[in-house]
Amino acid sequence: MTNLLPGKGLKNKLLVREVGPRDGFQAEKTPIPTELKIAVINRLGATGLSHIQAGAFVHPEKVPQMADSATVFANIKRQPSVTYSALVLNQKGAQRALDAGADAIETGLSISNTHSLNNTGRTSAEALEEVRRTARLVRQSQTPLWLNIQCAFGCAHEGAVEARAVGEMAKALLELMPDWLCLADTTGMADPVLLNRLLDEVLPIADSTPLLLHFHDTRGLGLVNVFAALQRGVFGFDSSIGGLGGCPFVPGATGNIASEDLLNLLQALGLVQKSTVFAVADVSRFLAKALNRPLPGKVCNLPEE
Repeated sequence: MTNLLPGKGLKNKLLVREVGPRDGFQAEKTPIPTELKIAVINRLGATGLSHIQAGAFVHPEKVPQMADSATVFANIKRQPSVTYSALVLNQKGAQRALDAGADAIETGLSISNTHSLNNTGRTSAEALEEVRRTARLVRQSQTPLWLNIQCAFGCAHEGAVEARAVGEMAKALLELMPDWLCLADTTGMADPVLLNRLLDEVLPIADSTPLLLHFHDTRGLGLVNVFAALQRGVFGFDSSIGGLGGCPFVPGATGNIASEDLLNLLQALGLVQKSTVFAVADVSRFLAKALNRPLPGKVCNLPEE
């Protein structure tokens, strides 16, 4: 393991993908007004972030918070420097996302059969076939494709996941030539030791395909895992404003790493500007007021500077 030393060129490798408007909002039990979603995304677009996951095109009865994603995409004020992406689970969702003007499409599957059946109604093997069909559709449109492996660090139902199994699934997804490959800690079970085992399997086969890591902070190790990943040369991370989120199909799932907390760590390492930390924290404060409750993030709850 190498020591992390901020250096020339590292900032160009860094990607923070804001998933609050999708992963964060979908976990909320009270319906969020479309106008608020649009306002939050517009504010995020002005912070300096380069990628916002703005919605999901999934079954509205299973994830009702995402039922208005087409309306959201049609009404946000797009910044030229920002990628506005969408999550889909199948070809139908991908076509809807493309029709709505999503700049990038994310799809994937769970390595856990139990989670896969709860989330999509398909086994992992069946889901892989659907991913292949969806990837072909997205590729035909020449839209960037992001593929993810859910429950890569463990399953709340099935327990530990073998690193070799994650490597085999990664190999199958890499054959579809994604622009990014995401390993998702859907259940918040990751720790630095487990992370290194997975990276030992996946980094050698990923080759030039960059990795994105999606950590939850269920056990308080979210930023610890980020730091461990940076030391392995991984510079892509998901995060959510205020620490919102949690998969609705995972018992006890809690929120993502708070975006402002992640950015605060990256700023301390010389990888982002302090102004971006403040700007994102301001969006979290705006959302907290709109939801009429404090959010779990740390920096957004500090006195404003």
